[in-house]
Amino acid sequence: LMADGQLQQFSVTQIREDFHQLYFDLKKSHNNLFANVTETQYQQHFQATLQKINEPMTESAIRLLFQRFVALGEIAHASIDLPISDFFSYRERGGTMLPLFVKIKDGSVVVDEYYGENKTLKPGTRITALNGLPIENWVARCSALLSADTPELAATLIETRFPFLIWLLAGEQPEFSIAIESQDGTQLLTVKALSREEQDQYASEATAPEVKARDWKLLDGNIGWIKPGPFYNIQPGAEDVWDNSEFIDFVDEAMLNFTESNARALIIDVRDNPGGTNSFSDHLIAWIADQPFRFASDFQIRVSEHAIAANAQRLRPNTSPENISYQLAKFYKQKKWGEIASFNLPLQQPHKDKRFDKPVFLLINRYSYSNAVNVAAILKDYGMATLIGEPTADFATTYGAMEHFYLQHTGIKVGFPKALIIRPNGDDRPGSVSPDIPLNMALAGSEQEIVEMVRKRILTELHSSD
Repeated sequence: LMADGQLQQFSVTQIREDFHQLYFDLKKSHNNLFANVTETQYQQHFQATLQKINEPMTESAIRLLFQRFVALGEIAHASIDLPISDFFSYRERGGTMLPLFVKIKDGSVVVDEYYGENKTLKPGTRITALNGLPIENWVARCSALLSADTPELAATLIETRFPFLIWLLAGEQPEFSIAIESQDGTQLLTVKALSREEQDQYASEATAPEVKARDWKLLDGNIGWIKPGPFYNIQPGAEDVWDNSEFIDFVDEAMLNFTESNARALIIDVRDNPGGTNSFSDHLIAWIADQPFRFASDFQIRVSEHAIAANAQRLRPNTSPENISYQLAKFYKQKKWGEIASFNLPLQQPHKDKRFDKPVFLLINRYSYSNAVNVAAILKDYGMATLIGEPTADFATTYGAMEHFYLQHTGIKVGFPKALIIRPNGDDRPGSVSPDIPLNMALAGSEQEIVEMVRKRILTELHSSD
């Protein structure tokens, strides 16, 4: 906001200069900007987008325009944050929205959660149109705003932020027209837009209580359960998002309890986990590892000015030579800008004296992202755990290890993947991690009901092996 309360607008010249910087810096920093889209196609989109920059714009409008361009590459770790803060501010002021969340599966869009008075919109109801447009059109329009390697990954992102995306695309609406499939054919419903407070009135009293981001407990039958949460620092007001000291204390407390209690098995729960970095997850894996391990069989980095600068910000005067940022700094000094080279990932060692050596089960779902998928790939490829749940929508072999640079005039932060990460088993084909024991999460019930189901399954297996 400017001093007079008006939203700041950037000039056409400033926006165009930032757009040129965006494309130029992506080309020189992204590990492979043209992995899925040819340079010719990208250049055509660049020129077409440039022509749209013909009047001053707010930062939020610029974010939308630029993110559409970045999303063309179909790489999840190349992205600009959408203006979600605008939506939160709007919502806090009593703004209304579509009170609906959906599931997208096998080409169909169905109701997942609805917070309103229309009793017809039950979970599982198939939606065919919204405001007169086929629902597939809306999915495509939402997908165009999102960086995702596949339609399946885009679908999971749409599902978790559907009201926000519809608000971005349609703006404030007093009501929505929704066509659904019913026993009598297509039925057209009018759905009133509601504020957050109005939606809360329709929330079920049986709604599960808010759960902790990180949690652990000893379940009945002496089965350990740990939800590690994001693999980055989530402490309120944390100055360093990569400070893992709180995470290490949390993991050590849980794992020591499990070992001292002689737990018969362990469930590691990375459902709905946004990921993070292996400097967190490696410490957890070391508790159960029976051999040295690394999170990738190959880690191919494009050396760039922005990758070097981002890494330098993580260095401290007392940084240990064993620290990954310290080793990356040495690696960069030996390479030329633009070069793609394999970085020798150090082997991580199992804990010597305090290892958990009972059966381990990893819970995954289609909302396990980024480093959570790396954890799943490590445990599966090294044979350290049995995986239960759904195939991940995100990939184990992928362009990742995201870094950032900032645009000169708007200050917008742009994420890019500096590395091609090859999963531990050496499979260089982009692909998800599949469970050893499939579990349909949509039919399994609430989060705790799923944990209980898995606990009973584990006890059955333990009894059969006795």
